Amino acid sequence: MFDQWLYFIRYAGSLEEIPPKMCADPIRHAFEKARVANMTRDELDLYDKAGIAIADARGRIEQARKDGKLEGKLEGKLEGKLEERMEMLLDLLQDRFGSIPDWVRAKLAEADLNTLKGWSKKVFSADKIELVFQ
Repeated sequence: MFDQWLYFIRYAGSLEEIPPKMCADPIRHAFEKARVANMTRDELDLYDKAGIAIADARGRIEQARKDGKLEGKLEGKLEGKLEERMEMLLDLLQDRFGSIPDWVRAKLAEADLNTLKGWSKKVFSADKIELVFQ
């Protein structure tokens, strides 16, 4: 490591790239600082803008991850409510009308939450199971 620091001190101002042998993080960081210190005003402005663009992109990626997690949680909750409502309606139908035909199970499996709510309200007023779904 000492040899790398000596090499850095001697050649940092004249190197275009960091030599592959100089892989230690402190040395790489020092080379980057030396490179920035030798930039012209225009190069420094471009460097700063690139750094800002990279930080913005990272921020957008992180926000997209958070949004994706939130969306997944919301979808999971909705699916849980949907499944719970479907099971409750299935129980109500079974208590009121006896055995449940396959076509009813198929309709329940394809329905959204609002449709299931509407059908649930009809269970007690319908004389036949078919009337619940009209």
